[in-house]
Amino acid sequence: MLHYEWVRGSSTKKEINNQNVLFLHGLLGSGKNLRTFAKRLIKVHPHLSVLLLDARGHGLSPGSTLEPPHTISNCAVDVIKTVQQLNLVGKNSPIGVVGHSFGGRIALEYLHQTRLDAEGIVSPPKTTWLLDTVPGNAHSSVSEVFRSISSIPIPIKSRKDLIHDLTNHHGVSPEIATWMTTNLVPSTGGGYKFLFDLEVGNQILEDFQTQDFYSLLEDIEDANCNTKDTIRVDLVRGGKNKAWTKEIIAKFSNFKQDFFSMHVLPNAGHWVHVDDLDGLIKLLHQRFMENE
Repeated sequence: MLHYEWVRGSSTKKEINNQNVLFLHGLLGSGKNLRTFAKRLIKVHPHLSVLLLDARGHGLSPGSTLEPPHTISNCAVDVIKTVQQLNLVGKNSPIGVVGHSFGGRIALEYLHQTRLDAEGIVSPPKTTWLLDTVPGNAHSSVSEVFRSISSIPIPIKSRKDLIHDLTNHHGVSPEIATWMTTNLVPSTGGGYKFLFDLEVGNQILEDFQTQDFYSLLEDIEDANCNTKDTIRVDLVRGGKNKAWTKEIIAKFSNFKQDFFSMHVLPNAGHWVHVDDLDGLIKLLHQRFMENE
């Protein structure tokens, strides 16, 4: 079972209700990275409850002890099993799932698996949001960060030392280096260690290139055409993220508008929920209003 945290709106009861939304973080992150975002969403929609999840090998979720291989598909299986153990099934199934970057890849797999599940224990979400989730291989900068942190001696003396090492010895941007300090926890005997399983993270990163992003969407769209229960997929891209090439964007043009929509936040980079949270909340607000 994955580690989780509830963020509840003022009008929701403590017991399980049928207005739950899953939030899935990016690679080398954890659910707490999306806590502020979740609080802003339920401020607008106080009837919602947001379930923040730590993916396998991230945050407080187990890593190498979970059944291999460590793939995006199995990360989605973890989410489904956790949802089942929390009894969020049938009419109580999450109505939405929101994933940032790597979390968006899990969200797509989660939608695919629940949509095509013959048993239908967990119903597919009505709305799925992919936040700056770029199909294909991970950007080269991601691999560089992995190589850099793999060479950092553990324990780490201080957060300042980590920032100094990453920026001065490995060429990591100050923004990324500072963000990496949020993944530090006290190490036995003093100093700090990372709050993720680097080996699991590396295996998941290798799986990026094997995920057939567009085929997953096509399968979901086909299933969507054969049922009365309409679902939607929304992709939000940061206008400043240069990883979005014309070729990648063009491949989305064949999907029907009543199933798939692409939105652009022109002033946001990869961290759309940080760079333009107001703009992102407006987009989600419109979709969740349609599902009320």
